[in-house]
Amino acid sequence: MIKQEAAKGVAWTTIAALAGNLLQLLQLVWIARYITAVDYGLMSLTLIVVYVGQVFGDIGTSGTIVFNRSLAQDDYSNLFWLSAFMCLLMGLLLILLAPLAGYLLNQPAIIPVIRLASLFFLFLPFQVQYNGILKRSLQFKRIANADILSKLMAFAAGVVLATRGYGVYALMGSALAGIFVNSALLFFWGRTYAPLRMRFSLRHLRPLLKPAAFQAGNDILNYLNFQADTLILASFAGVDTAGIYSFAKNLAARPSQLINPIFTQVAFPLLSAVNHSVNATRVVFKGFLGHITMLNSLVYPFIAVFADTIVDVFFGSRWLGAVHVLQVLSCFFLVRSIFNPLGALLTARGMARRLFYWNLVLIFVLPPVVYAAAKFGPVHVATVLVVLFLILFLPMWRYLLFPVCGISFQALLRCITRPLLTSTSLLIVLLLFKKCSPMRGGWELVAGVIAWLFAGTVLLFLISRSYFNEMIGFFRTKF
Repeated sequence: MIKQEAAKGVAWTTIAALAGNLLQLLQLVWIARYITAVDYGLMSLTLIVVYVGQVFGDIGTSGTIVFNRSLAQDDYSNLFWLSAFMCLLMGLLLILLAPLAGYLLNQPAIIPVIRLASLFFLFLPFQVQYNGILKRSLQFKRIANADILSKLMAFAAGVVLATRGYGVYALMGSALAGIFVNSALLFFWGRTYAPLRMRFSLRHLRPLLKPAAFQAGNDILNYLNFQADTLILASFAGVDTAGIYSFAKNLAARPSQLINPIFTQVAFPLLSAVNHSVNATRVVFKGFLGHITMLNSLVYPFIAVFADTIVDVFFGSRWLGAVHVLQVLSCFFLVRSIFNPLGALLTARGMARRLFYWNLVLIFVLPPVVYAAAKFGPVHVATVLVVLFLILFLPMWRYLLFPVCGISFQALLRCITRPLLTSTSLLIVLLLFKKCSPMRGGWELVAGVIAWLFAGTVLLFLISRSYFNEMIGFFRTKF
């Protein structure tokens, strides 16, 4: 039963991720020709501020809905109205504190952008509540449909506004259109599972708030750790440099944003379903980790090798300054993919506190390291991130993985050795192909895709035949 639900969930999440990321990529290709690095930097900094507020607005309610299997109907209403109150508070604080953010970031132009972004908090309670309810009910088809339609609306809004010269407001308008449609659809489909009621009792919420608070705190710390590089570069080198860096980071993150949610969105409810058994949890986690790492290992060598051609052909020469950053960040996101399923595992096991403490320690380590590298430029910042995450691999296993699911270090290495060997071999093959190829521009990219598909298939067959057979079987049955 669990295997069947996992297959259905992966299929629908895959469709949504493919369609959504394709639309977002097409939007970026179009908008990049109408905006500047400063526009992109302002939007990136605004979204960092907004996301922190969104986590406070969520206050861990989405994870509580999926994880806690004993919620009553009144609990859903209590969680919704708590989230609604927190979102209203965060929206008002964002409006009032926008000048302070502009002062701290030394960017007065960001003030009206942040104030406009406060509109996010009108829609967030509906998105958080009903996404969690549909996920708990394993309604991945409806979640996928809402995701695709919202990204389609965001794409249309972004293209129209960018073409008319709205700059950073084209990016903001696109994001607002997307969250409005997504929230409306999730509420429409999810209300049959948990109708919204005008009831609220803080006394009944108290048992749910403690784990939710740890999850919210962990989400904030994790996001600040992830965005520390952009914030520090903005304050150190200016918003234009931060814009170039953020552009490269956004491109480098695309494959992992496509691949990882396919598995992690399905992994959380499935891991929650087997959290009574350490052995079952370990088996499910190893399966998800192996597949995530393998798929990332196949994609990132292509981006690293053909970064200059990708940027020039699709986004134009004004973004060529992002090429070297993109190449290094491709390595970073490949390494980071190994860490990706941890959040789902720890939350499903009711041990989000461990991840909170881990990120709390990390926030005292990562920003100083990034700050030291920032004076040498964005490429050095990206390189330092790769080295730091490699150093953290062993402590991560010892503190986060082993106590939670009992996986040995040797078993963990076995999960990632074949994917990383495949990635290294594919990188070498593609570098040799690019060096020997006489083609340039679009034709080089077309030939590179063909070489990548052929070499990746052969290497996957030779190095990890089990993954090869699984992927072929999956696409035959589902697509």
